[in-house]
Amino acid sequence: MSVNHLPGERAPKVLVTGATGFIGRQIVRAFLDRGWRVMASVHKTPLPGWMTAAGVVPVEFSLDDLTPLAEAMRGVQAVCHAAAFLPPDNSDSQYANRCLEVNALLALRLAELAVERPGTRFLYLALATDTAAPDAPCDENQLVYPADHAPSYLTSKLAGEIFVEHQRRMRGLAALSLRVGSCYGPGMPERSVVSIFLKRARAGQTVTVHDGGTATCDLVYVGDVAKIAVCAAESGDPGVYNVGSGTASSILELARAATETYPQTHAPIEVLPPAQGPASGLP
Repeated sequence: MSVNHLPGERAPKVLVTGATGFIGRQIVRAFLDRGWRVMASVHKTPLPGWMTAAGVVPVEFSLDDLTPLAEAMRGVQAVCHAAAFLPPDNSDSQYANRCLEVNALLALRLAELAVERPGTRFLYLALATDTAAPDAPCDENQLVYPADHAPSYLTSKLAGEIFVEHQRRMRGLAALSLRVGSCYGPGMPERSVVSIFLKRARAGQTVTVHDGGTATCDLVYVGDVAKIAVCAAESGDPGVYNVGSGTASSILELARAATETYPQTHAPIEVLPPAQGPASGLP
């Protein structure tokens, strides 16, 4: 399938969930830049002024009533499900229910709604595989078993991918699950490792690296993720795709890159010894 770009009311339309989030904002901008009409789900956070000014249509809904989303999906060419719940504490299991409700069950309900609208392409921002050895990139067939770090969040994202894939395989949904790596860029959460390292390096403060700095991640720029999402909405075979650089970077390498970005501050790097158990990946 290929979407033709037409002016005004004839332009293709997309519904984006999680439009006010870090990645969602960039996805909305990328769709607008490509001439799409954008509808954006609004759950708790209102749309920023620039989206309203650009003609983005808000769709208010609650998790208990998806009727507004079901109505908004009528006549759209694509749905991009970027909404996600990130627990404030990945070690606290009390957030497991919320993770499953938002990251897995909402994905399932939206995918089922999309099935009822033949021709609708469904994009799901899924779990990065993050299972490759430090010197080898992983592919889409790599075993995914997120038992070490952030199990509530990662397991719920994996469950969402499985639900979406089931709708693709069994019911013919044109679904593309995009396994996004460790995303960074403008607007990234302040508690992300990239943000923390850069802020401390800029201030000349010690950049502390835990677990010996051996944990690895696949860093991917948020703007590239947004462009790929638009490409996936316009064409390409349904299925599961990794979205990343294909290169594993260690946390220590990331710390060094941060301090090299601000060489004038001479920020030192402190490497703490590995803790017991497996090293955690980049949050």
